[in-house]
Amino acid sequence: MVVSPGDAVAWKAHGDTHRALGGNIQIIGSPEHVVEKLVRLKQAGCDGIQVTFFDFAPDLEFFGDAVLPTMFQAGLRV
Repeated sequence: MVVSPGDAVAWKAHGDTHRALGGNIQIIGSPEHVVEKLVRLKQAGCDGIQVTFFDFAPDLEFFGDAVLPTMFQAGLRV
């Protein structure tokens, strides 16, 4: 099986201030930074989010291992 660097290589210059079409926002950073942004969205009245990842399999694993527990600690997940 050939492993490619994935789409993340094409997005190296993208940061927190970049926006996608359709009013979507990109939240990029440490688990703590991501959860801080999600808490702010919740405080603004957002009841849910849809997530996507640049390199799906490894990013999904990282999200489950690092971000979800931080979301539980912040009271965003029950």
